[in-house]
Amino acid sequence: MTSDPIMFRPLACLLALAMATSGCATKFIAKPNNPLRPARTAGWDVGELSPATQARVKTLGLADPVAVIAALEPLAPRDIEARRAVIEVALAAGIKAHAKFLTDRGAAGLYLCAAEHAFDARGQGSAEFQRFCREASRYALARLASLRDVAIKNGVKLEPNIAGPTRSYHVEFRTNVPGAVRADQYSTLLATDRYRVVGTRDLALVEGIGTPLVGKVNGPVGRAAAEAVAVPDGLWVPLTATVEFGPRGPVRTATFALYDRKRVETAQIGGRRETLVGDFSTPFAVRAKELDEQNFLTLGILGFLRGDRWFESTGLYPLETPVADKMPVVFVHGLISDPNDWRYLHNALLADPEIRQRYQFWAFYYPTSMAVPWSATRLRQGLAHAQARLNPGGRNPNLSRMTLLGHSMGGLLSRMQIVSGGDAIYRRYFKKPPEQLRLSASERAMVRDMFFFQPDPHIDETVFICVPHQGSYLATNWIGKIGRTIARLPLTVIQTTANVITLNADAIAAGVQFQPGTSIDSLSPGGKFASILQELPMSDRVKKHSVIGDRGAGGDVWKTSDGVVPYWSSHIEGVPETIIPSSHGGLEHERCAAKVKELLRAHLGR
Repeated sequence: MTSDPIMFRPLACLLALAMATSGCATKFIAKPNNPLRPARTAGWDVGELSPATQARVKTLGLADPVAVIAALEPLAPRDIEARRAVIEVALAAGIKAHAKFLTDRGAAGLYLCAAEHAFDARGQGSAEFQRFCREASRYALARLASLRDVAIKNGVKLEPNIAGPTRSYHVEFRTNVPGAVRADQYSTLLATDRYRVVGTRDLALVEGIGTPLVGKVNGPVGRAAAEAVAVPDGLWVPLTATVEFGPRGPVRTATFALYDRKRVETAQIGGRRETLVGDFSTPFAVRAKELDEQNFLTLGILGFLRGDRWFESTGLYPLETPVADKMPVVFVHGLISDPNDWRYLHNALLADPEIRQRYQFWAFYYPTSMAVPWSATRLRQGLAHAQARLNPGGRNPNLSRMTLLGHSMGGLLSRMQIVSGGDAIYRRYFKKPPEQLRLSASERAMVRDMFFFQPDPHIDETVFICVPHQGSYLATNWIGKIGRTIARLPLTVIQTTANVITLNADAIAAGVQFQPGTSIDSLSPGGKFASILQELPMSDRVKKHSVIGDRGAGGDVWKTSDGVVPYWSSHIEGVPETIIPSSHGGLEHERCAAKVKELLRAHLGR
């Protein structure tokens, strides 16, 4: 049989389908949208002139938009219909000039004119007129962001002074206010109206001032991000752009600010504290679209098939800028999965303002071909590293109130963070202490960390979602056999195991047969790992809860299964549990999201 990975792809997809069933292949994704051609509605739409504006322009007898704006602008401070006409004409003209931006900056000046008049209209007119101004300003800033993207992609340097229809604008950027970030922290800035999100009924949106954007982080790559406990390169995050205008004159200052929307809810705009508009859903959908275009196979499948290639990416990654005053929620994905598979639940949690403001979200990535003890050790090391880096001496108490959310096999990794190892387990495998093993310093440290550990004192709560605590029979049937065949272990795992076997034969306990087992071996019911796990009591200090999927068993809970994990395997005596009508992809079920929200809110009160 050939070992060509291409031949294995159909088998990998089959295994992924069988192990994840319905749910993990979510359709929560972004579809392109052309905001320069908005769908027409019965009311006013950006880019068109309302009947009142058309009549006003007709009475002027002017065809040139610039001339129309110049004629109406002096009337705008005391005539809201004149103000509205200026904004509508400027936007419509800006849209027509948009495509010529590389040779003519007229579109930018027209968009700034519309934003300027929307800014000056604060407190003027009715609530309906104020909504119109917010919508117009939002659209103008979104198109300015699009023009910036065009300029960067074409190597065009943008000057700080932009000519408008009646004055010039001097553009400045403010970064010295809470939550403000620099534009150069992102390789790409896109307006959210360039996409429509499909595949979810619940969008995490907040109405407010400004324009929602998605930014692609320009940061450390892969392992370097985990070492720095920094948001990794390429992650899409929610941002909000605002603009304020200085005193009127031949040259007027336009001061832009870009806010990390996960860090701040409000900002001081024009002398008033305002809620910032927020779109927390589109970044997830854009990321899913990008991954879908980049890879025929998902990162989760690639990590299983090519654990050797993705091993160095193993680590704990913040999904937002880490801060000291928010409690961490850590996502730990399951077999043939990756952090992107949490996007439905993550989106649902961000829709809750209290959770969004009090928690921060991190994710642990690991290639899932590795046996659970090895991956759990890497998670333990990642959590310890993050605490040492962000919370030295425990001086930030909120960072010491972590919640782990573990799905499927990720729940086993999470459980291993709240139990104790020690000599009793180690002696089942070795007759000599770790210090006497003939291994390199790094290999010996890994063996020590794998066997000798205590419950992480920084973990307050662990939520198990569709977790096979006692294994799954899928690991022992034909699907499991295929999985063992195609799983590719990291070279480090293979080499360390080989060194244990070949260099330490005199240190291995009687009856022990070492082999570089895969994650499938860890999931076998009655297997060595499953048996040992039941012997390790979980910390009484840590709150625990199980969310268990039930595809329907006629009311007999002991016959319940999510299609992959039976109830008897997910059930832990004494641990509160919630049964939801879900397949194994329970982390994408609305009842799971509701329960996790409930648990996180309760955690706030303890």
